[in-house]
Parts: sequence; C-alpha cells; structure tokens
Amino acid sequence: MPSRLDRHLGEARQAVLTALEESAESGSVDFETLRRRARSALGRFVIAQELVRVAHEEGCPSVAHSAASKGNDQVRMETAIAAEDPLSRV
Repeated sequence: MPSRLDRHLGEARQAVLTALEESAESGSVDFETLRRRARSALGRFVIAQELVRVAHEEGCPSVAHSAASKGNDQVRMETAIAAEDPLSRV
C-alpha cells in the first residue's frame, strides 16, 4: 500500500507532466525548450501549486520550499505560492 508521501509525489509528477504536455500542445516546442521550461518559471509555478494543494489536503497553514534565499527562484516560488493561496505562510 503506497504511503501518503508516495501518493502526493505521484500526483505532483503527473501535474508537472500535464503542464508540460499542455505547453507542448500549444505550439511547436522541442524537447530542449520543454526541459528549460520545467526548470524555470513554469516549473516553479507547477511546484508551488502542488505545495499549496498538498498543504491544504494535510491541513498545514504553511509551506516550505528549497529555493536559495534572495534569488530568482525564491521570488518565483513565493510569488506563485501567494498567487495560489495568499493566506499560506512560507
């Protein structure tokens, strides 16, 4: 029987793949472009969506990310988290 963590990770992977697939279907996008998008702003937004979703499911009032402080990733993650749920603490 899979653990709750395994279930959450599976759902998060599926969400990332779905977002990338939708991005690819929107135009002629090659693999390298998809890879860059997964590691950039699009990827951070999908990760933030999943963080907030899982936090809500588990009843957590806050989320944590591993982006380096005072960098673009931190800004992307915290902005995306705030967009998903302005009341979540980071």
